[in-house]
Amino acid sequence: MEPHLLRIRQILGEGLIPALAVLAIIFLCSPYSRGQGLSFAGHNPAVTLLTPGQAYELLSSRARDLVILDIRTPGEFAAGHIKGAINMDYRSGAFAREIGRLDRSRTYLVYCRTGRRTAGAIDIMTALGFRRIIQVAGDIEGWKAAGLPLVTPPRRE
Repeated sequence: MEPHLLRIRQILGEGLIPALAVLAIIFLCSPYSRGQGLSFAGHNPAVTLLTPGQAYELLSSRARDLVILDIRTPGEFAAGHIKGAINMDYRSGAFAREIGRLDRSRTYLVYCRTGRRTAGAIDIMTALGFRRIIQVAGDIEGWKAAGLPLVTPPRRE
């Protein structure tokens, strides 16, 4: 073995490198590495995780207290969004302030593209006292994969 590799092995120890390899494999298999975000439904009692089909059925039932929040950028929103959604850009500097103005007694269906921004929004919302949040599994990408309808701009010919 090369002298510099022996020295690294002495410094790090025999067990650290395999442990780091295992951690790398775990991360690569996680939802974050695939851009799927992470569902907080199992970890946060304020959050209910629904499949896209279940969310669509709920929206079709016209639940009166349900508010749909699309937290993507205005450009992403304009390209296609769930009917009735309100756009509140998670990346804007005013997001927490805008969320703070909402009625905490209502139910909010929150989605972004893959779930990463949704996870952050859920953290903010629960810290502000929101207790009825719905996350769509797979967010808008899951919605599209399920073949569910989106409001899209008219095609130009």
